[in-house]
Amino acid sequence: MTDLEKLEAERLFVLADNFIKEQNMPVAMEELQYIIVQYPEFGKAYNHLGWIYETKLANLQKAEELYKLCIKYEPNYKAAYLNYAVVLSTTRRYRDLENLLAQAMQVPAMDMGTIYNEYAIMHEIQGHYELAIDYYKKNIAELFNDTSIQTALNSIERCKKKMDILHRS
Repeated sequence: MTDLEKLEAERLFVLADNFIKEQNMPVAMEELQYIIVQYPEFGKAYNHLGWIYETKLANLQKAEELYKLCIKYEPNYKAAYLNYAVVLSTTRRYRDLENLLAQAMQVPAMDMGTIYNEYAIMHEIQGHYELAIDYYKKNIAELFNDTSIQTALNSIERCKKKMDILHRS
């Protein structure tokens, strides 16, 4: 893509993003699909379209396909990894999720706290409570917001309660 094409794709993308913010999903989808047709290597459009398929249309298969395309064309676009992680967690595809999270950790300026939180959730869901606790602690080390820290501490306590209940049975 030329610099001029990137600029135009970015301009159209901002418009589509604004339609999403206004909850005008049909028009946002049209804009994003237009961008993809005109500029097929503009990865962020795939992510946003994937987000609509995931959150508004509940089509996780299509969302996954679009997130993968975003990562292919825009490997440093952090949102795609986090959005795709939610799809993999929701569909309980933990091996794929673990691979994606490891890949995401290599992305420059990635929010490591969020990645550690995703690992923690994955392990908690699978009943690996000690591992989950370790990842919640790693998450806390990356946080600077008291509310987020309290949420992680609550998650640690929840895991401890689950371990206690399961060991009593």
